[in-house]
Amino acid sequence: MRRLPPRGPRDEHFGVVHPQVDFPTIQVAADLPGASAETMALSVAAPLEKALGLISGVTSLSSTSALGRTRITVEFDLGRNVDGAAQDVQMAISSAAGLLPRNLPNPPTYEKVNPADALLMSIAVTSDDLPRPISRPRSLVSLGSGWSISTVSRRSPSVFR
Repeated sequence: MRRLPPRGPRDEHFGVVHPQVDFPTIQVAADLPGASAETMALSVAAPLEKALGLISGVTSLSSTSALGRTRITVEFDLGRNVDGAAQDVQMAISSAAGLLPRNLPNPPTYEKVNPADALLMSIAVTSDDLPRPISRPRSLVSLGSGWSISTVSRRSPSVFR
């Protein structure tokens, strides 16, 4: 039996490229230095989540709280305009302001994000034998199979594609 090649655009390493879908997603951030993760979850995330959950078209709401910080991700229906969603998020943040701790140094912020841009893999390269800082890590790493380092930064030392 003969196998037919898949249809559609192709990627040189991974085969068929699927269409990119941009999910309307907004991330809300709030910081309260020194506050415990529990305080952040109860005093900051909960009131924001309650207000954000009332926005029309929200399909998913998730939050992560840690020492001094809360991050809330709000996903909307695919048909929802992300700019309109951002305006609704701003209004929800404003409506929750009176319920947030008074010692919050700055109001919560928000930004449009694309979940498809999330990092898939991160590999750190270290050595006890090389002097620090390593200024050209790309020249020190051999990946084979056509793989290459696509980004090198302070936050993410080695990001491979």
